[in-house]
Amino acid sequence: MVRRVYRDDFRAGMVLASAILSDGGLFLLSEGVVLNDDHLRLLRSNGVPFIHVREGEAFAPREGGVPPLIPEGSMAGAVEALKGAFASAAQGDEELLGARLEGLIPVVAEIQDQVLSQPEMVAHCQDLRGHDDYTFRHSVHVMVISLLMGKALEMPEGMLTALAMGAVLHDIGKTQIPVEILNKPGRLNPEEMRVMRRHPEMGAEMLEGSRLVSPESRRVLAQHHERWDGSGYPLGLKGREIHPFARQVAVADVYDALASARPYKTQRFAHEVYRYVRCQSGTLFDPKVVEVFSRVTTPYPVGTWMLLSSGHVGMVTRVERGNTLRPEVTVVHHTRTGTLSTPLVLDLAAHPRLQVRDILPAEPGYEVCPR
Repeated sequence: MVRRVYRDDFRAGMVLASAILSDGGLFLLSEGVVLNDDHLRLLRSNGVPFIHVREGEAFAPREGGVPPLIPEGSMAGAVEALKGAFASAAQGDEELLGARLEGLIPVVAEIQDQVLSQPEMVAHCQDLRGHDDYTFRHSVHVMVISLLMGKALEMPEGMLTALAMGAVLHDIGKTQIPVEILNKPGRLNPEEMRVMRRHPEMGAEMLEGSRLVSPESRRVLAQHHERWDGSGYPLGLKGREIHPFARQVAVADVYDALASARPYKTQRFAHEVYRYVRCQSGTLFDPKVVEVFSRVTTPYPVGTWMLLSSGHVGMVTRVERGNTLRPEVTVVHHTRTGTLSTPLVLDLAAHPRLQVRDILPAEPGYEVCPR
C-alpha cells in the first residue's frame, strides 16, 4: 500500500513510492529507494514537507505511486527554461529575454503534446514541490491545468499554444516586485499590496514588443487576477470583459496556489481546494470555466485515504476522467469489524449509495470511528 508520511515521521527503512525532486528540479531520490539516515538528512535539509512510501503488497497491482502531472524530466526542463526567462526579465535584458523565450517555446510545445496525447489525464494538486522553486513549478502546473481545460473545451491547437504561453508566463511580472514583498511572511500592508498588484500589468508591458508572445498570451499576464464579479485587479474588469484565456488561468492559478505548502501558510487537502473553487463559481470565477475545471480535476488524487459511509476505510487507487467525484477505492479496514483479511476494491461509480464521509491525513489504523 502507499501512504503519505509527513516530515516529523520520516524513518529509515521506508520505501519511496514516488520520486522526489530537488529545488532545482533535479532528482533527489528515485522511486523504490529504501531510506537511510543520509537520505533523511537530505530530505530534511531540502525542506521536503512529505513523502509517499510503500508498505506491503495490498496495492501493488493497482498503483505505482502517486504520478506527477507530467514526467519529471519535462518538469525539470520547464523549470530550468523558466528560471532563465525570469532571470533575464529581472535584469531588464531584452535581448537575453528574447533568447530565453526562444528556448522556452519548444519546452511548452513538448508539455502541450504530452497533455493532448493523454485522453484520460486528470489534474490534481498534490504534487511535491520545493519552496525555492515554487514560482516555476507552480507556473508549469497552471499551464498543464489550463491546457486540460482548453482541451476539454475543444480549442484548436493554435489557441492552446497561446493559452499555454500565457499560463506559464503569467507571473513574470513578479520579477519587478521587491523580494522582501514577494517573500514576506504574513499579510502585506496596503502599500505593499499596491506594489504587488502591479505585477500583472508589468508583465504584460515587459512583453509588449515580443514577437514570441502573442497578444492573447499577454492578455493572460495582464488579466489573470481579474475576477468574474469585478473584485479583481488591476482594472476591476468584470464578466466577459475578461479575456477567456485569463478566466481559465485564474482558476488554475488559485487552485494550485491554495494547495501548495509555502513558508507563510500550510498546505490544504485537494478536496478542500476543489470545493473552494466550485463555491466561487459565478462570484470569483466564470461558471462555465468552473464546470470544465470540475471535469478535468479531482478532489481525491490517487493516494488519498478516506472513510466511506459504509464504515470502510481505504485509499484511492484510480480516478477516471469525467467521473472524478467517484473514484476507485481499495479498502483494507472497517470501523466495526477491523482489518479485512483481503483488500476489497470498491468502484464508487458502481455504488451510488456509498458516500465519502471523511478524508484522512494518512492510513488511520484502528483509530477511525463511525460518526
